[in-house]
Amino acid sequence: MAKEIILVLITSAVTLIGIWVGNLLSHRNSYLLFEKQKTFENQRLSYSKLMALKNPWTQTLRTHYEKKILAEYYDYRFINFSHEPQDREDARYNYDSAISLILEITKIEKEIFETIGIIETCFELTDELKKAIDALYNYESIEVHPFNGHPTLHSLETAKQQTDAQLVALLKQHRTDLFNNLINVMKPMLVVKKP
Repeated sequence: MAKEIILVLITSAVTLIGIWVGNLLSHRNSYLLFEKQKTFENQRLSYSKLMALKNPWTQTLRTHYEKKILAEYYDYRFINFSHEPQDREDARYNYDSAISLILEITKIEKEIFETIGIIETCFELTDELKKAIDALYNYESIEVHPFNGHPTLHSLETAKQQTDAQLVALLKQHRTDLFNNLINVMKPMLVVKKP
């Protein structure tokens, strides 16, 4: 009888251990599947968010800087050449427009940097990805230099055209190219199949 009780106890203990190990493995596998699913979703979300933010950011920046250039241009033209009230009004209007875009730029940049935070948590941080993230996160400021020392209206017009062209090149180099590089580094790293 003692043997039968011991056999029942051992059988029960083995059964309980089997159930416990089975539950533990099932829970572990469920958690791993959840983690893979979350990574899959976050990668796609962050990638698509960056794609969606690229054009609004660069266009808003471009408009902001164009307005700053126009404000400087009209102000310089008013002070040094025309003395027309319309030039003063145009300078003020463009300055106010440039200032009003700062809030929109800040909102877009906040979204971009939050998305970069998600990228850092759901992608394998290779050296190439770190470099692309750092380049975009630590971007250089773009400086629009005021118009100075133009003896003629023609030289002012020429300087404005050169500044406009320089702005396009600077935005491409310091924003668009950095953005495109990050997107290009991320794209092959996306998990291909849904877990």
